Amino acid sequence: MNDILLLLAFSLVGFSAGVVSGLLGLGGGVIFVPSLLFLLPYLNIEEPVIFYVLATSLFGGTFSASSSFIHHFKMGNVNIKAGLLLSMGSIPFAIIVPQFTVKMDVEFIKYFVGIVLLAVSIKYFFENESSAKYKLKLKEKWMLLFGAVTGSFSGMTGLGGGVLFVPILANLFSMPFKKSVGTTAIAVTFTMLSSAVSFAFAKQNFTLDGFNLGYINLFAGVPLGLFAILGARVGTAIHFKFSTVVLKKIFSLFLMVIILRLLFF
Repeated sequence: MNDILLLLAFSLVGFSAGVVSGLLGLGGGVIFVPSLLFLLPYLNIEEPVIFYVLATSLFGGTFSASSSFIHHFKMGNVNIKAGLLLSMGSIPFAIIVPQFTVKMDVEFIKYFVGIVLLAVSIKYFFENESSAKYKLKLKEKWMLLFGAVTGSFSGMTGLGGGVLFVPILANLFSMPFKKSVGTTAIAVTFTMLSSAVSFAFAKQNFTLDGFNLGYINLFAGVPLGLFAILGARVGTAIHFKFSTVVLKKIFSLFLMVIILRLLFF
């Protein structure tokens, strides 16, 4: 695959991830990770490619999440205090965990990421409007703990943690689902940025050609991020106009096919 086709592919992936980010409050990692596992080898990045996938996903996701946050904020759909509390808990662990992740067994990371994404797709497929029927109302101080857990999760999976932040806010802190999505965008932005910086400065065990900043591949990461900004604007607009239930089911089926291919083929 030549460079022009690769740039087009990364741009399309970035735009798609941005739409998902604006629509569902995710950082876009659920699109970036499986797509990069397929595309990065065309840049002469051979095994173990997974660390570059995680780092580049986090880099691109920082753009999509921040764009999503800006648009949700303009719509008055953000709880700033909650978003900052989650971020305060997540940032230290999002920085520390990647330093250990790059030393872990490659196959373990690959299957851990695959299983997490498969669980996400199943969750979205079976989720409906009554899924948030049973809610708790925890005190805000618990957001720091949940932020720490999610920051660790981000550093191992290349995801921003939106798959955890959104249901945590909606079900454990009784925040309306749509506001949970907007608020999550703050925490996801800081979490992905922190993990991306950590991967950029992590000690590499492999020597590669290409435009790399630590484990971040900029040839892929820049178009991913720039087009994710555009996609997030579209996703945010859709978020306020349509019910997300059917869209979640369509997205989950798409994700399930990709992850099954990753795990078993």
